[in-house]
Amino acid sequence: MSFLSSLFAALAFTIIPSLKSATFSSNNSEWKYMDGTRQILTASEIRSIISDPSEYSLTLNIGREHFAGNIEGYKLEISKEGITVHAATNAGAIYAIQTLLQASAEGKLTEGIIVDEPAHQYRGLLFDVSRHFQSVEFIKKQLDAMAFLKLNRLHFHLDDSVGWRLELESHPELVSTSAFRKELYYVKPSTFIGVPEGYIPGTVWNKPGCYGGYYTKAQMKEIIEYADSLNITIIPEIEIPGHSGELHASHPELFCPTADISCESICP
Repeated sequence: MSFLSSLFAALAFTIIPSLKSATFSSNNSEWKYMDGTRQILTASEIRSIISDPSEYSLTLNIGREHFAGNIEGYKLEISKEGITVHAATNAGAIYAIQTLLQASAEGKLTEGIIVDEPAHQYRGLLFDVSRHFQSVEFIKKQLDAMAFLKLNRLHFHLDDSVGWRLELESHPELVSTSAFRKELYYVKPSTFIGVPEGYIPGTVWNKPGCYGGYYTKAQMKEIIEYADSLNITIIPEIEIPGHSGELHASHPELFCPTADISCESICP
């Protein structure tokens, strides 16, 4: 194995997912974030870089005339004269920035040319907030981590027999009846207790006997917009007609007349 090949092999193992193609020299370059300590950028930090790249020692060329490949792909040129990103869309620019961040994690950045694009159109992760509710800030933190790894789909599991997490203006009873339960872990049947007095939507309720929470319409819009800025599409999962014990608590008329509280399937 040549020196350049061994150098690329060593670097490629630090980039997740691995790069499509790259050539490197033996020279090192610099970047503003190249201090060896930064791991993940927030959406606001990425927006700042894209809106004012020169402040971060970058040149961004975004548009089909600059990169003709996959709309999430990019070409990254690293030299002592500067760092240039060629991308068809902002998604490619975001991923080029993530590659720079990973490549400089050890405090050095090797000169070279990277041409990269995703091998798969769908690169997803599933969050189940029905069993264990998480705050808006927690979700944003996970979205930042997803973007760092170039994941682009969040399968958002918003309800199950153990809790309903999405505020619907047309059906407020769903959260008022089924957003909180008495037990921390899944117990069948779950015992729902309704929204506790003084509860602030989107937060975790820590008083004894209360476990759960839900997202307001405004909070869900905030999460969607945050994900969109990181090239992440949110796919909501609403479990009907099965796994619907929480729906039984608020709408028993939708279940068979003989069904008790443990029934999790709507009557066909």
